Amino acid sequence: MRFLATILVAAVAATADTIKITAQTSLKFSPDSVEAKAGDILEFHFQPQNHSVAMGEFNSINGPCVPAPVGSGFFSGYMPTSADESDKVFRVTINNTDPIVFYCTQGQHCAKGMVGVVNPSGDKTLAGYVAKAGSVSKAVAPPAIEGGVIADAGSSAGGASSTTSAGSGQATTTGTGSQKTGGAAPVRAYDAAVLGAVGLAVMMI
Repeated sequence: MRFLATILVAAVAATADTIKITAQTSLKFSPDSVEAKAGDILEFHFQPQNHSVAMGEFNSINGPCVPAPVGSGFFSGYMPTSADESDKVFRVTINNTDPIVFYCTQGQHCAKGMVGVVNPSGDKTLAGYVAKAGSVSKAVAPPAIEGGVIADAGSSAGGASSTTSAGSGQATTTGTGSQKTGGAAPVRAYDAAVLGAVGLAVMMI
């Protein structure tokens, strides 16, 4: 069983991509719209001076620039850096292909367009969220870091490490030298092609 588990982990790792997203000094995320599949890792980098990233909801009754309910999203906490890009990154593993919106919780950054979208679809778009965010006086931050891991910039995003739940639609992943955060039970979505490959490997044993 341990051998089969190793095959499964290796197969999933081989299909996952790490998508770099930078919270820029110019109050933009770059890129601010990305496509990601289940298992891909969003790796957030932070430029001066003190940015963050939190998952929001497209049609929240509380409006834009407000976090998803605790336990169902992610939040990096603030990443202060004075001159150079922060030596820490925040990693979130995508658990499915549902549209996700994220924003900087610092002051009016969200209202000024510091917003990003993963897998935009239908009315869940970057332009639509930015338009609604423009009327917000101040963004709301979650109460604590959740749904991802803080790691050293340049460390591996893969490797043999534990995975913890970030709630509905998200799961965290740790890398070398990373700090684990998040909830309780492991949550992971696997690509059908990967499972097929594992099944073939099992048949050959």
